[in-house]
Amino acid sequence: TTDRFGSTGLVQWENLCAKAEGKWLFKTEEPSMLDCHVAGFMELLYLYQDGVFSNCTDRLDLKNKAPNVLAYVERFRAHPLIHEHRFREKAAIAHQVRTRGWKEGEKCQLSLEVLEGAFD
Repeated sequence: TTDRFGSTGLVQWENLCAKAEGKWLFKTEEPSMLDCHVAGFMELLYLYQDGVFSNCTDRLDLKNKAPNVLAYVERFRAHPLIHEHRFREKAAIAHQVRTRGWKEGEKCQLSLEVLEGAFD
């Protein structure tokens, strides 16, 4: 649930990003494989802020409880090697809309239709 993530996972993510002290997760000057793996998960949460899941991110109070996570994701998305390949807001919102409308009890899968525009 949102509340459980907010009291466990989000706290861990925030601590991880805070310990990096404005650098990448291994305190390196450039992203490592760890950053490439972790940032994608954090990026989804970041993109929820303006989509149909904004009620969840509002409840998590990301701006006050996870400022280091938000700064980390913004830095990751802006990196010159990553920026062109970042997950686009248009595709993220399309996936959120599709997920919210999915039949309860069935697993919602990401589809190619949803990814249309992901790299525009």
